Amino acid sequence: MRKLRNVIATKLIQPVLKQWLLTHDIVVNNYEFIVTKPMKPANFEDLLATKPHHFVFTSRVAVEQFFKLLRATKLQLHNSCICYSLQGETKTTLQKFGITPLLTATSARQWAQMIRLKGYSETVIFCCSDIRRSELPTYLQQQSITVHEFVLYQTVLQPQKIMHHYDAVLFFSPSAVESFFELNQLINTQICCCVGNTTAQALRQMGIANDQILIASKPTQEAVAKLVCEYFEHYQAI
Repeated sequence: MRKLRNVIATKLIQPVLKQWLLTHDIVVNNYEFIVTKPMKPANFEDLLATKPHHFVFTSRVAVEQFFKLLRATKLQLHNSCICYSLQGETKTTLQKFGITPLLTATSARQWAQMIRLKGYSETVIFCCSDIRRSELPTYLQQQSITVHEFVLYQTVLQPQKIMHHYDAVLFFSPSAVESFFELNQLINTQICCCVGNTTAQALRQMGIANDQILIASKPTQEAVAKLVCEYFEHYQAI
C-alpha cells in the first residue's frame, strides 16, 4: 500500500488537479498566502488614448485587471498594440480576451533578450503589482528598452502558521514564498515545487537548499501538479 502524502498549496488549486493528485495518493491542502486588490494607475486613460503601446504581462491578475479597467473606461486597444506574455496562465488569460501575445517566454531574462533581438519595441509598459521583482525592468533596461509601469493591483501577504504535517509545498510566486516563511520553516525532508525559476530563486534567498527545490517544466498549475506527483512516485520506488 502506497503512503499518503500531504502537500501545502500556497494558492487555490483547480479542483480537477486536486482530485487527480488524490488518485495518486497526494492530498492537497489549499491556503491563500497572498491576496490581491485592484488598483488604477492615475494616467491610465491618458496614456492609452495617446498612441499604440507595447504591453508586458507577467501574471493572470494583471491581465484581468487591465481588461476590467478597459471596460470601465470604455477604451479599446489600438489595432497596432503589441502584448508580450509569460507562458502558462498569463498567456491563456490573454487569449481568453482575444489577444495573442507576439512573444512568450519562461523568464524575464529570456524575454528581454527576445524583445531586443526581434527589435519590436523600444518602449514597453509593464503591467504589474505594487510588489514586483526587479529582474524584468532591469534586464529590459540593460537591452536599451525604456520601461514604464502600470501598477494594476496590490499584493497583500497573508502569513499563516501550518500546524499539521506536510511533505511538500507548492509555490506559485516569490510573494507567496515570502508570506509562507514569515511563520513557517522547512525540515530537510520536505520539498518545494516551484512554478518557475524566479520563484525558485526566492526560495534560495530564504536559505532553502537546491536539493529541496524542484522547478516545473512550464509555469502552470498542471505542470507543478505533475512535478510533485513524479517526485513522490520516484521517491517511493527507491
